[in-house]
Amino acid sequence: MNLKSIFLPTLMVAALLAGCQKQTATQAAASETTASSQQTAAANVDAMLANPQVGDVFAAKLSSFSTIGFEDQTVSYGLMKVVAVEGDKIIVITENAAWDEPAGMLDDLRNNLDTIEWDEEERIPLPRSILPELKTKGDIFDGRR
Repeated sequence: MNLKSIFLPTLMVAALLAGCQKQTATQAAASETTASSQQTAAANVDAMLANPQVGDVFAAKLSSFSTIGFEDQTVSYGLMKVVAVEGDKIIVITENAAWDEPAGMLDDLRNNLDTIEWDEEERIPLPRSILPELKTKGDIFDGRR
């Protein structure tokens, strides 16, 4: 057995392992970045709920706040917009459309809000003190200022 027959396979295995370690490190960094962005997004929503402003938009389980126009759906998801902040309460309106699954409302939130049609007639008052609890319960998912 010559040295080349032992050295070359060993060198190839070492190179392969080095490539795997690099890929694993890259994947780990990507996972950390994703987790960090999710934490930042959660902190942003928490800050918005602690200090709501007119124009804030929240992705929410609309059926927890209103049944008007959503009677045919057991659970409906969509957007709510803050139209007034009055002392210890906020006033929100909902979008006219709703989704059966949360993914639809999250897509709406991330896209152009100019295309959303709002129900200006139904104004829903919410005590500011319960806003963080609504996120914890899963009635508010995300937000955008």
